[in-house]
Amino acid sequence: MSAKAKDTLIRIVSMLGLIPIYPRWTSARQLHESLQAKGFNVSKRTVERDLNNVSVLFELVDFDSPEGKKWSFSREATQTFLPSLSIEEALSLKMTQQHLRLFLPSNVFTTLNTLFKKADDVISQQPVYHQWSKKVAVIPPGLDIKTHDITPEINQVIYSGILNNKMIEVTYGKLRSPRKIKPLGLIIRNNKLVIPCIFDGYDDIRMIVAHRIKHAQLTNYSFSEDFDLAAYVASEAPRNLIEGEDILLKLKVTGVAATMLKESSIGKKQKLQPLDDKWWIFSAQFKHTFELEHWIKGHIDCIQIIQPDSLKKRILAQLQAGLALQTESN
Repeated sequence: MSAKAKDTLIRIVSMLGLIPIYPRWTSARQLHESLQAKGFNVSKRTVERDLNNVSVLFELVDFDSPEGKKWSFSREATQTFLPSLSIEEALSLKMTQQHLRLFLPSNVFTTLNTLFKKADDVISQQPVYHQWSKKVAVIPPGLDIKTHDITPEINQVIYSGILNNKMIEVTYGKLRSPRKIKPLGLIIRNNKLVIPCIFDGYDDIRMIVAHRIKHAQLTNYSFSEDFDLAAYVASEAPRNLIEGEDILLKLKVTGVAATMLKESSIGKKQKLQPLDDKWWIFSAQFKHTFELEHWIKGHIDCIQIIQPDSLKKRILAQLQAGLALQTESN
């Protein structure tokens, strides 16, 4: 290969590495500037010629704009200029595709389609790994609750507001008029998208669920909040706190509850000691939340509450009310 042909090939390879996947785009002018910054002494006309020459081979798409042609890799491209994937990388991408959809902005997830297709191609060539995604399943605890779908438009507004610290105007739930909120982050809980936010005009943090948003519009109002989502989650605030302070929970447990506690850690400073050949004494520190009460009620046939007495009284009252409801005559 001649030196000139080698230089041309290196330039084209470098140029292809600068072109995004649709709907993102770049222009010949931007590519020309980027190539010059990389040390390629080339004219804008040459860049345009290169784009036209390789567009069919690499499935590039172009569209006109006032600034000139804009270029992207086709979202459906099978020959997109991407590095090869190892089988480990391909499997990781498939797991991302199956289980992390809620964690990524919808437009980001969409732009990964080409990578997902490439991962499919790699896995299909490896018979041992081809069936792996069919051999792995995630089962949620309790009922598999699926909320109503969120429209892509509302989803995009939510993620844009969170990413760019922009206030969102939402029509939410039974509220009759739109309200502006500062979206502080996103929590995925029981297949629900939960948004910790601050309503305009207030200081306290509230939580709303995305599927109850009927309309959303991104505003031009920026905000700055010193908000630590990890600390917020660690405080148990998203779990419907009943009391802010930790409680020391002591239980007598047997059966399924005892087996689960032998195999799992569910509280701080957890201890489990045998009492006899049937019962165990369990203790741990918890925040008093509705979730804790639900867990105890779900195993009430193999749990005796020792302390705190306030928790025991609450659960007894709930169970008695439920029993009365079930025994009412129709």
